[in-house]
Amino acid sequence: MTTLLILCLASGVLLMLLSLPMLWGKIPPNGLYGFWVRATLDNPDLWHPANKHAAKRCRGQGRFSWRLPWSFSSFPASPYTFTGADLPELLRRICHCGSDPGGAEA
Repeated sequence: MTTLLILCLASGVLLMLLSLPMLWGKIPPNGLYGFWVRATLDNPDLWHPANKHAAKRCRGQGRFSWRLPWSFSSFPASPYTFTGADLPELLRRICHCGSDPGGAEA
């Protein structure tokens, strides 16, 4: 479980950090870093909006990866053995819907 926690946290932070230069428009068209397809590489006016959109998606995935281990932390069994009945509770914890981020219920 500790390895999964570290992997999720590290990958989430890495995705969020890698998205920042793209979000700020600091990356020029290149074939290594950014959202690169033929249309974006040929047109700098298209490159920055496409990268900004990709960066927002990447940042969202990073947040999801970062929150995922905390969602499993209070399940009594292994995180891989939850049932379908646990799914609404799991989604609520990932999204923090209906509770404060600390997890305390009203």
